Amino acid sequence: MLAHGRCIHCDKLFPASKKSGTSHIGKHLVVCEEKAKMDGMVAKIQTDTAIDPEWKFDQGRARRALAKLIVLHELPSNFFEYPSFRLLHVRCAAHVLNLVVQDGLDAMASVVDRIRDSVQYVRSSQGRMEKFNAMIARVGLACKNHPSPDVPTRWYSTYLMLESSLPFRAAFEALKETDKDYKFAPSASEWEMADAICHLLGAFYTATKKISGRTYPTSHLYFYEVWNVKQIMEKEVTSENPTIVAMVKEMEEKWMKYFEESFLTSCLPVIFDPRYKYEYVHFQLTAAFGGGAGKYLTKVNSAMKILFAEYASEYENTSGEGDEVAEEDGEGTLDDWDKHLRLKRSHNSNELQRYLEEDLFPHRQKLDILKWWEIHSPKYPLLAAIARDILAVSVSTVPAEAAFSNAGRIITAQRSSLTPSTVETLMCLEDWFRAADRQKAEPTVGDHGGTTPIHTMPAVRFM
Repeated sequence: MLAHGRCIHCDKLFPASKKSGTSHIGKHLVVCEEKAKMDGMVAKIQTDTAIDPEWKFDQGRARRALAKLIVLHELPSNFFEYPSFRLLHVRCAAHVLNLVVQDGLDAMASVVDRIRDSVQYVRSSQGRMEKFNAMIARVGLACKNHPSPDVPTRWYSTYLMLESSLPFRAAFEALKETDKDYKFAPSASEWEMADAICHLLGAFYTATKKISGRTYPTSHLYFYEVWNVKQIMEKEVTSENPTIVAMVKEMEEKWMKYFEESFLTSCLPVIFDPRYKYEYVHFQLTAAFGGGAGKYLTKVNSAMKILFAEYASEYENTSGEGDEVAEEDGEGTLDDWDKHLRLKRSHNSNELQRYLEEDLFPHRQKLDILKWWEIHSPKYPLLAAIARDILAVSVSTVPAEAAFSNAGRIITAQRSSLTPSTVETLMCLEDWFRAADRQKAEPTVGDHGGTTPIHTMPAVRFM
């Protein structure tokens, strides 16, 4: 029961019970001094003509100011989760997929629990495992491994448990007939539901693995993977089993919620994939939402143009500074060259259009997307600069978490006196050694319709 109400402006507490009522809280907002200050500031911003019309947002300065704010005031690490900073916060893609999956697993908990209990039963003792092996031989299975147990709090281990258990369905059914203590056997309909769940979780598992990669760009892969998940859910929602339908609808609702929040961060990087570009985003959104796709496409177009204009402005400023230095040095013999540069800059506005109209790279051929942009940077200098920044962003926090986990293995009780520079050296060396080994053993990573060579990048330096 609500006992108190707190003013979000001045933090003053007020009773808020059935006896006291709540009208006094509304009256307080009229006289709250802190609220009046905030309202006055907003009104001034909206009407102040003294604000410099040439002012432009500088992301670098904003980042430095925000970092200084957090350090000087010793703010918590979850500061960016506060409502006022949601615009700066992009959800971890792996975390989003995890939330969508959890809704589905909750709806199918009884089926999953029966298979989990069955796996734990046959693995609980040597005698039960021998009896299970006898059932495997009796039904003629040739599986080398046994069903693997899972960690209930980790959905991907639940998926691996279901995947490893389904081939042993006949053995579990035979065990039910011969072992009176085995009381967890799933029914035929539950096995079918488990098969459907496994198929669905497989798509999430593949997507999570791809977007959590550490040795290749992942930002442009997010849209493909979440869209593949969406298409599989659309197939499963037509199931004749009402339980499956209810589960998938729950997942679709959660999927749509997070797509609404992050469609820009998933759509924009695809434009910089020369195999798909904007045409692929337009095709998929139109196919999925029909006339409703317009609101997404308009925002994607607008964001892309604003982004391009910002980078073009920086390019112009940089070029202008160079021109001023030349004039000061008295270099008057390069007029033709200056004219050429100005003409080249005048075509910058068409660079995006030329890129989008150029033929797509064959999507079934191998492509190193970083190398492609490196090669084409003379042709598309501004877009290459944008691609460099966008493709450097990881859509998952898994690589960063792995880096901190790795630091915990380096700084042990026996190595607690290492200097920061030594720790950095050890971490970077390990990353480079492992990258070299991976490149020899696995030179490519699976990508849509083909394979993409891994473009290995050195570890990030920790400042």
